[in-house]
Amino acid sequence: MPVALQIVWTLSIALAALSLACFAALVGARIFRQHRDKGLIERRKDLTSELLRYALSGGERPTVPVRTQHQRDAVTQIALDAFSILDDKTRARITDVLCEVSLDVALRRTARRGGIPRRVAAIEALRLFPGLATRRSLEEAQASPTFRICLAALRTSVELGDPPDLGKTLKLTERPEGGRSLALFKIVEACVRADLPVALRHLTAGQPPEARIMLLKAIGATGSWAAFRDIANASIDPDPEVRAAALTALRAMGAPAALPIFTAATHDPNWQVRLKAVEGIGQLGKCDDRASIESLLNDPVWWIRFRADEALHRLDGRGEELRLTHEPPKSRRRRSSAPPGLAKAS
Repeated sequence: MPVALQIVWTLSIALAALSLACFAALVGARIFRQHRDKGLIERRKDLTSELLRYALSGGERPTVPVRTQHQRDAVTQIALDAFSILDDKTRARITDVLCEVSLDVALRRTARRGGIPRRVAAIEALRLFPGLATRRSLEEAQASPTFRICLAALRTSVELGDPPDLGKTLKLTERPEGGRSLALFKIVEACVRADLPVALRHLTAGQPPEARIMLLKAIGATGSWAAFRDIANASIDPDPEVRAAALTALRAMGAPAALPIFTAATHDPNWQVRLKAVEGIGQLGKCDDRASIESLLNDPVWWIRFRADEALHRLDGRGEELRLTHEPPKSRRRRSSAPPGLAKAS
């Protein structure tokens, strides 16, 4: 046999053996991982049962393994799940057990350094340990230049019953991620519910538009009549998005006294403001100036025409008839099968 052919044959056999070895290693690794995961699940169930038993009835304290990061993560998740179904007294027992193994210290250390996802998880887990040390750690995290870390610290403060400073919270709306953040809005809403007078002072203190928009929506969600005048003043703000937010807040309040404001806003040059106005009128189900709504049946934006038709239908049931008389036949056929979500300006 030529030397070259022997070399090729030897290489082929070696590659085949290597492939089989790699395949066997993959299969073995999968079996090992499945066995390990099954064992972790069983140990987690046992630890959960021990913690809940101790929290509910006392007795001998369970042993909590926290030597590795994986164990600390598992224990933290178990405690967070248990906190959602326990009262303050039983929660305190679990907190004492975790403090004995210095899990709170480890979480505060992780909250200060490391990757962003791990820091965020540690900050959110600090709600297991209410106290001065946690408060200081959260205040430090709230000053972080990373939006996700700030948001996690603010949310944890709210969950601990200590809403953050509203002025500092509103500054996050100036960041690119802050203006449209639903999570940040929930935090602002919690601050507003905690101290409405402070929120009203911030509303009239020359805040940027993004902050005023979020404030208006949060104040409206409280439904407090004490905020009606300030929201009404915001409905004539030079910024159209602020005006639209003010109408959204008035609609959330469901105040009949807002009817003249809604009616006046039906003539606003901005289509979003007109849309919020006609939606507010439709929700109230009454209007002193019917012509204002009927004029919107000829609005350039189809979604406004749809809402105007809906408002008229709620007023006296003639909305469909009026819409059909104000739309040309071709447009009527084309839009009869279009869902509202596909509404576009014509």
